[in-house]
Amino acid sequence: MGRSRRGQKAAQFSIERVLAHLDQRHPGLPPELRERLGAAIAERVWEPPVSLGKAVGIVLSTYARHERTDYDQLLRKHQLTRDEARLVVQAEHDEMLRSWSSGIEDDIQAGGTAPPSPSGT
Repeated sequence: MGRSRRGQKAAQFSIERVLAHLDQRHPGLPPELRERLGAAIAERVWEPPVSLGKAVGIVLSTYARHERTDYDQLLRKHQLTRDEARLVVQAEHDEMLRSWSSGIEDDIQAGGTAPPSPSGT
């Protein structure tokens, strides 16, 4: 998929390419998630076509929000809007993605915290 996406109707990535990307860009992603989410990315036909980085970002962000935060419970039980629920879980979601990208294995749900990023954000 290294060519221009102009004229392409879909994108699909090999599992090897996806796993290599995850290893390089998200070294803190737990091994069981690497395999599971990597397979989900590789099996999907991305329409409209997206870059591999965009596909990975979509899947990791969706997984973090729906599976590792209270986002869905906030929608159902507390009847928050999507925007309200996203605001509530934003810090936890962002920290989880940062930990996966920086190689820091940090179990957010166990109450752990990752050290601040070098930029202080």
